[in-house]
Amino acid sequence: MAVSDTFLLTSELARIADARHWATGHASGAGFSEDAVWAVDLALGEALANVIRHAYGGREGEEIRIALTIDAERLVLEIRDSAAPFARELFRAEPLDPLRTGGYGLQLIDELMDNVVYTSADCGGLIRMVKLRNA
Repeated sequence: MAVSDTFLLTSELARIADARHWATGHASGAGFSEDAVWAVDLALGEALANVIRHAYGGREGEEIRIALTIDAERLVLEIRDSAAPFARELFRAEPLDPLRTGGYGLQLIDELMDNVVYTSADCGGLIRMVKLRNA
């Protein structure tokens, strides 16, 4: 049973919950485990918050398009924006610091998902996140 769907939102932090609900509904409906659904939920929320806060600099009203594909082996989320290019290779994992809040979104996404690829182009960015069904 393959599933393919898209979700369009604007760059308001309040809209993240709608996107998370949409993606987790698809993941649950496709039979992903509770742990996998939780990972998709958190990773998508972090990725969208990063796009809104950092790529768009908090500007509201900018477009974010999410494509979701589910097949027998995996769930794939592709998040597209039209912001300035993002150079993921410039950001290194920092040691966890109990006194520091925030700044761990990229690490969380990398840990929660089975494969994450960031692609930048002149016309914006693409985050491709994969969650394997049996990982």
